Amino acid sequence: MIVWIVNHYAVTPGFPGGTRHYELARELAEVGHEIIVFAAGFNFSTFTETQQYGTRHWEKEVIGKVDWYWIRTIPYKRNDWRRFVNMISFAKRSGKLARQLNKPDLIIGSTVHPFTPLYMSRFAQKQNIPFVFEIRDLWPQTLIDNGSWSKAHPLARFFDKIERKTVYRSSGIVALSPKTPGYLLKKYHFAADKILVLPNGTNTSKPVVNKITTNENIPLKLMYLGGIDKVHRLDDLMKAIHSLGELQNRVVVELVGSGKEVQNLKNLANRYNLENITWSKAIPKSKVAEKLMEADVLFLSTGEVFYGSENKLAEYLNAAKPILTYTPATHNDPVEKTGCGLSAAFGDVDDLALKIKMFSETDAETRLQMGRKGHRYAAENLSWHKLAGELEIFLEKLLYDS
Repeated sequence: MIVWIVNHYAVTPGFPGGTRHYELARELAEVGHEIIVFAAGFNFSTFTETQQYGTRHWEKEVIGKVDWYWIRTIPYKRNDWRRFVNMISFAKRSGKLARQLNKPDLIIGSTVHPFTPLYMSRFAQKQNIPFVFEIRDLWPQTLIDNGSWSKAHPLARFFDKIERKTVYRSSGIVALSPKTPGYLLKKYHFAADKILVLPNGTNTSKPVVNKITTNENIPLKLMYLGGIDKVHRLDDLMKAIHSLGELQNRVVVELVGSGKEVQNLKNLANRYNLENITWSKAIPKSKVAEKLMEADVLFLSTGEVFYGSENKLAEYLNAAKPILTYTPATHNDPVEKTGCGLSAAFGDVDDLALKIKMFSETDAETRLQMGRKGHRYAAENLSWHKLAGELEIFLEKLLYDS
């Protein structure tokens, strides 16, 4: 198969961000498929341009057996109207590049934002080739669910029309959340056998547990690694640590990442006089596994986002560290099911504080066993090799049926 994967925010391991499509492309290319990835050279985590383009709007890089096209987009520094301009520029320039390449057998167009799948679904329709809509986040449904928009909001109606057009042009859909097929069936009567649920994965390896706190006099190290934005409710973590009172001396917290809430959280930590909070900038994906080894417990927090799959969850599980989850999206929470950590009730700061206290009182051997359970789950369910194999079967079936 010749497959195009078009994802505005795809990155390779040398940059901060999710490497989902790098990993899937690499695995598919290894078994003989020709894979071409379209991605923006402007990194949304660091707000910096990573490529040099010369006189063109894109730069080709050959990565192993994958052809990777970095596309120049209009930069932005804040999450305002300029970000929408950035989105549109990627979608349009992807379409322009597509017209200059040899025709593929199949195109995968991925959200988060819906403009890229919309543009690429139209291109695929004109070329009479199958289009696969990958839904990592639903616009506008996610924004309606989290209270940002009402159903009657003009932007909600606008994005609903975009989603409808894209779904109806799709030969198949890849969903990251197990809740998405039900949504598609109810709203669009989309055939279940044309939907593949494919969560984010990880490169599983033998668990290596080091730097684990065994001395009761050394504080427990709780780490969060990822985007630092409102959706992750890290202000609740600050409140929970503050509510521990003198017991907070038994815990240190490291927040690793970048985002719009960094300064607000630093101000909150100062107001609460939290001296046990440390801050680290976003790191390349290639350094994530090594960084996670420094933690005793990993913190996963997500707001009311029901139609995605956390990048960091798979990495956390693979790190063989116990996990503390704080999310309403319990359908994506294997922690309680596998016994690889503890889950705090979302929105309940007191319960979050209690779970942190419980971890601080848990002996190192118990934490070690929790982490191994998580690693076992990742190895059996979330290896990129396994997930790419499922994707390959799904795409070949779509091509056969088209």
